[in-house]
Amino acid sequence: MPRFLLGVVTPLWIGGTIGLGVGGAIGLKYSSLAIADSYNGDRSISVSRTPVEAWLQLVFPLADKWLGRFAAGVHDDLKISHTQTTASTSADVPTRSHVGFVSEFGLYRQLASHFGCGLNLRFVKVGYIVNNVEVDASNFGGEFTMHVFFECDPPHRGPRRRSSLLRSSLPAASAIHCRPCL
Repeated sequence: MPRFLLGVVTPLWIGGTIGLGVGGAIGLKYSSLAIADSYNGDRSISVSRTPVEAWLQLVFPLADKWLGRFAAGVHDDLKISHTQTTASTSADVPTRSHVGFVSEFGLYRQLASHFGCGLNLRFVKVGYIVNNVEVDASNFGGEFTMHVFFECDPPHRGPRRRSSLLRSSLPAASAIHCRPCL
């Protein structure tokens, strides 16, 4: 899903290395298809939608400077516009979605103190109802991402050791991730 607005936070840590958090995203998708047909006339179909996702995530260390992440949650399309056009007519087709689910697994690598990259694999189970007919629109994909890390250090007492990537949260663009104080 093109993510125009994404937020992730990992505030709970078990043993200083396993992170539990939440996230959400909203985007905008548009696609169109034009069919040149000399017998029946040219036709086109366009679909736009606003996908929204919310998930829980688990972040865990894999090796020095490497993190793994598993996330699962819900996926829905808030607004769907489906239009079919011919040479002489244009019609809006009634379309709505079922609430589906999303699952992701990612590998993330710290490249510098506040910079990293990742590879994310995701599966989205979603369906649409088009003219009272159910259509499965589930999909599987991957994404390469670049990240900026932010630190949120709560007040602490006593000597503090420097946090490492293994104790940091999932790197994600436009996200705030808290590192536990050790």
